[in-house]
Amino acid sequence: MECTLRNIIYKINKSVNVKKVFKSIITTCAICSFVIFNHSDNASAYSKLLKPSIKITYAKNDTDGIKIKWTSIKKCSGYIIYRKSNENDYWEEIDSTTSRIYIDEDIDTGENYEYAIQAYKYTNKGVMYSKLFNRFRDDSTCNITALPKSVDSVIAKYVSDYKVKLKWKSSGEESGFKIFRSYDGKEWNLIKDIENNEVSKYYDTTIDNSGLIMYKVIPYEIIDGVIYEGTNNVKVACACSDSGIDVSYHNGVIDWKKVKNAGIDFAFIRIGYGDYRKKKGAVLDNKFARNIRLARKNGIKIGVYFYGNATNISQARKEANFVVNKLKNYGGIDFPVAYDYENSYRKHFRYKKSNTKIIDEFCKIIKKSGYEPLIYSDNNMLTDYVQTKKLEKYGFWVAYWTYDSNDYPVELNNVKIWQYSDRGRIKGIKTYTDKNVTFIK
Repeated sequence: MECTLRNIIYKINKSVNVKKVFKSIITTCAICSFVIFNHSDNASAYSKLLKPSIKITYAKNDTDGIKIKWTSIKKCSGYIIYRKSNENDYWEEIDSTTSRIYIDEDIDTGENYEYAIQAYKYTNKGVMYSKLFNRFRDDSTCNITALPKSVDSVIAKYVSDYKVKLKWKSSGEESGFKIFRSYDGKEWNLIKDIENNEVSKYYDTTIDNSGLIMYKVIPYEIIDGVIYEGTNNVKVACACSDSGIDVSYHNGVIDWKKVKNAGIDFAFIRIGYGDYRKKKGAVLDNKFARNIRLARKNGIKIGVYFYGNATNISQARKEANFVVNKLKNYGGIDFPVAYDYENSYRKHFRYKKSNTKIIDEFCKIIKKSGYEPLIYSDNNMLTDYVQTKKLEKYGFWVAYWTYDSNDYPVELNNVKIWQYSDRGRIKGIKTYTDKNVTFIK
């Protein structure tokens, strides 16, 4: 479109309305101005709107590639990511995103990469772009050397009491793998260096039989004589012995034969729940008798849990006695008796001491009656609203949903069972089902 004096004079001659003429002139010039801007190489007009400028807060190696994060700009539509490398010394557009976090997965170990970010904005006149920003917050140039990506799906499983089998998936690009072990999640020791990229399993026969054992498998690549080791920030695999579920009447009528065939080793079955309005202080789960009978018949190991509603020691005592009396009618069990204590109204710092006393009272009675007690709750409840040190002697069954049994995040001591998902799908059960792994050998 052209904005010429001839056009303006023509409009004035044809019009008797000065306001319309003036409006026409302004509109024509505005369109002309945008077209010139929109085809500008430096996009300086839009750049002036970006305050403060984009700063890359970090670029570092992550499990799946190089992770970049930058400061946001208000009212922009998204960001374009650019990259330079040793091989390509020019800004190459590699992707775009509406987020301000990006993981560059298309990397080569040992290669040095530099990144830049450009903001863009959709308008009714087209797309406008900012200039490129490629500086860290401290004004240094944003560049980083790529390390090997993490291996996938590390599984650690007990073969016997003193033997754990580790298995993982590799990309085939590694030169080897380093295996680390920890008993507390804090101190990690190298136990094996496998100098072979074709090996994807290892048997650990040097463990002591003292509870939870954690593993990390770190890949490395040797390029031109230089060793590049993967990041230590990888998923933790815990040595587990069995996979299981926990169920109640909420899960409906269960086909336990199909559950067994689906690979389930154990099940915690709800025996009841606390109700201090009742004389006995509790109510029996109406599917308990059926569930324990058919689960046992199909060769599934049994544990039970009770949903506690006690607000004082007296009520906790009633709940525990209710469980003990009911269990007399159903024979022995394979796993502990778990006290499920997770009510949201008890999640308050003022209840921390009383919560601890209530749970302790329940567990004392269960233990005195010849059963092994266990404490179930979510990680938040156990770390913030009970005195964990006073209760860890009983052991914990912790709910912390990562939905990946190879991504163990819990830092509590004496965790015996981990509930890692509340969205499991198991053949024989029509509803979502909680999924667990046990560290009890």
